[in-house]
Amino acid sequence: MHTQGSCVVAVYTRDVAETKATEATDLGREHGHPLMFTTEPEE
Repeated sequence: MHTQGSCVVAVYTRDVAETKATEATDLGREHGHPLMFTTEPEE
């Protein structure tokens, strides 16, 4: 993450991944952290 700018955190089904990414991004913002989680299809 620190050298490439992104990394794989976990692999989930699409619906679960989108929910977790949204919740984690929102929780980070609530606590003042500049984290942003996104989802992408597995390669």
